[in-house]
Amino acid sequence: MRKNLIALPALALLLAAHIDTSHADSDDRGHSVTQAAAMLRFRAVPDNHCQQRDHHGKLALLINNDPTQAIRYRLARYFGDKRQPGISRGDIAPGEEVKLGCTRIDGREQVWKITRVSFLPTAPGKD
Repeated sequence: MRKNLIALPALALLLAAHIDTSHADSDDRGHSVTQAAAMLRFRAVPDNHCQQRDHHGKLALLINNDPTQAIRYRLARYFGDKRQPGISRGDIAPGEEVKLGCTRIDGREQVWKITRVSFLPTAPGKD
């Protein structure tokens, strides 16, 4: 379960604006993609390793704020203004936070953008 991302109040709004929902309008239980995306939050926290890479660097986290449902996500990473090869994807449990990487490296910003998101189906009898 590889996971990677960032936050700060303004960055969270910026990243939320880049959600690509063209692949589906709802999951198999009728939840909208935007409902799942609304449960994901990005946060940046002080981190010694990231501050060594850049004085203003912080550790980026992806957080599932839904109290009961796991979420499947896919992220694209941008370093500077350029999209980097590959994707970060995984499943994030209710209330879990995932470390994504440093927000700044050698003076250049690094961000992750949500490209896909959906609630994971629950086991029978857990609805």
